[in-house]
Amino acid sequence: DLEYNPDTGRRRYRRALYGMAKGNGKSPMAAFIGAYGLLSGEHLSPRVIIGAASLKQANLVFGDLKTTIAESPTLRHLVDTFNLEVQLKGRPGTAERVAAADGTNDGARATEFLADELHEWEGKIERVYLILDGAIAKRRDAFTLAISTAGYNKDSLLYNLYDHGRKVSTGQIVDDSFLFEW
Repeated sequence: DLEYNPDTGRRRYRRALYGMAKGNGKSPMAAFIGAYGLLSGEHLSPRVIIGAASLKQANLVFGDLKTTIAESPTLRHLVDTFNLEVQLKGRPGTAERVAAADGTNDGARATEFLADELHEWEGKIERVYLILDGAIAKRRDAFTLAISTAGYNKDSLLYNLYDHGRKVSTGQIVDDSFLFEW
């Protein structure tokens, strides 16, 4: 959600968890959010990072983002599209997909981090999510969106975020920067 707080002028949500059954358009929705983040002019040098447990899965969201922009008559002239990256023309800004491989993403300062199929981010790759999500604090109004279908492991990143979101939605805890849609 790209809602802004009228009192501060800052993005209301810094993190979001969106859950829905397979086949209902989570990946295209994330791609549209990423395309907006790249093209909106909201950031001087936007960096949209798309990650998933596998590069094949990350390519789904990245491919949707690239197609959304490249096939739009009003947007395609704003970017150069490559196999692994979409670059803004005439100013800094990129969208890219990354490997969820431990130790490969330190220092990434995304304006948007889109994490697909969070239920698969287990073991060593959970750390990659934590690094990329933690780096959003380095950019003003940066945003992490995690999308997933239901998971089953109560000792997982997804369950921890789900439990946090459930507590936010029921008022057990207050976290106005976390959007939970399940």
